[in-house]
Amino acid sequence: MKKLVIMTLLVFLLAGCSSSHDKDNSSSINSADSSEAPQVTQNTSSTDNTTVAVTKPKQTSTSKSTSDSDKIKVSIPEGYTFARIAETLETKGICKKADLLAIVNSSKFNDYSLVSQIGDTSKRPFRLEGYLSPATYDLTKGEGAESVLRKLVNQNEKVINSSIRAQAKNQGFTMDQIIILASMIEKESKTDSDRYNVSAVFRNRLKQGKQLQSCATIKYVEGAVKPYISGDVNRYNSLINTYKVAGLPSSPICSPGIKSIQAALNPTSGSTYLYFFSDINGKIYFSSTYEEHQQKMKQFGVVEAYNQT
Repeated sequence: MKKLVIMTLLVFLLAGCSSSHDKDNSSSINSADSSEAPQVTQNTSSTDNTTVAVTKPKQTSTSKSTSDSDKIKVSIPEGYTFARIAETLETKGICKKADLLAIVNSSKFNDYSLVSQIGDTSKRPFRLEGYLSPATYDLTKGEGAESVLRKLVNQNEKVINSSIRAQAKNQGFTMDQIIILASMIEKESKTDSDRYNVSAVFRNRLKQGKQLQSCATIKYVEGAVKPYISGDVNRYNSLINTYKVAGLPSSPICSPGIKSIQAALNPTSGSTYLYFFSDINGKIYFSSTYEEHQQKMKQFGVVEAYNQT
């Protein structure tokens, strides 16, 4: 294992999908220089005080060293896929996308408890998908793929604390299942209230044996998987596309934030919602019956999707 170097700085596919609204989660990536910045800055959406910031003592000199120009602060917003993280890190000159792709499925990260519990990874394109915590990181240009991924995975281990893990276990879910569910909620929701209602829809559909039919899972396969793999690029479609697979997809579809993880664990109490869609402005409408769902879609001119791709 390479020794970590602590530096001071640094897919709604169709507009009218019957039960989804895919959030782009685009966010500007900031780069900055600060001699007193922590290695990891806790994401502002986190509700758990679980991040340990590692800071460097104040510089006694006011002049910058030649290495300061290599230090960069990189933000990984909630909802970023592994592919988008890799693209961002390459664009920032931190490490090469090819190097990240070469190591993302490695067993090197088994020393992290959550990663080691994932189980069979043959049905997911990127082993660390969903396990790279959204946060702002102090990285270094040319730092290296393993070093960077370890920082992101290590932050995830801290955010998903013992209380969250116990709650998942008490509900009969593995933590991996909760992360998968949270990743879908992240992509389908815009507001905090939506998160809990979307969670209720997915939970209710799972209980009734209904397909989840989330367009976000299709967008993930088409845009964040196929362009980054070789061989049969369609091999994950029947495993992740929730218009085809029964139950949860085989992999998370992004890195969920703490709010989506909490929503996955705490769906709206007593909700009977089974359907939802969003209008052109992104407002989500929930329904308990298919008839009500169709009426609302007709009202807003939304066309239902069937067994996509």
